[in-house]
Amino acid sequence: MTSNEDNGGAPQVICSDRTLAVLICAATVLAVALMAHHPTAHAQDAAGLVAELARKAALNRFVHGALIGLLALLLFAFTEFSARPGFSSPLARAARLAFATGAAASIVAALINGFVVTGLAARYAEADAAALDALRHLLRLCWQANQVFAALGEVARGLAVLVWSCALLQLGRSRLVGLTGLVLGGLPPALVLTGLLRLDLHGAMLALLATALWNLLLAVQLWRGRA
Repeated sequence: MTSNEDNGGAPQVICSDRTLAVLICAATVLAVALMAHHPTAHAQDAAGLVAELARKAALNRFVHGALIGLLALLLFAFTEFSARPGFSSPLARAARLAFATGAAASIVAALINGFVVTGLAARYAEADAAALDALRHLLRLCWQANQVFAALGEVARGLAVLVWSCALLQLGRSRLVGLTGLVLGGLPPALVLTGLLRLDLHGAMLALLATALWNLLLAVQLWRGRA
């Protein structure tokens, strides 16, 4: 652990660079692994969809619950990263705000897919045809809400990587991480905002991999004391 003095003179204890490297690396790798096991529903009719969602409910809740926990861990790690000496610039503060916004939006998206949808499926397990038709409309609403929050999450977290990279370049720290982040951080927001990337399972995985690569590169440089 290291400490520094804030503007008020009170000591502020933050994680060491190597601790941050371990947290960022572990959370990132686990998040990618969980996304690779993300359950999907393939049934076309409402009754089959409800049955399939019910069968996969436990896995769905586990995957999304764990992803929420990992997002919270990454938010902690990057908040500590931004609290390091020299990172009091507006760029670093803007990046921290962007990441927090993105993490919050992604958590809402995960809550919808992992808990709201499975809860609806359980409630309508024995429903008749008319009720199942109503459920179809509710599930469409859930999907649209999920996509809005997921898009906000990817855009905001990508922008956070972009701005953190600018801060690293401004401070003269790890040019490799900074330049790589300009590309990997800017890619998800650009693709999402232009409509070229649809955030279904495969699209979400592609967006995650872009920021995950930057996270891992940053973790390596933090471990080596070069960020």
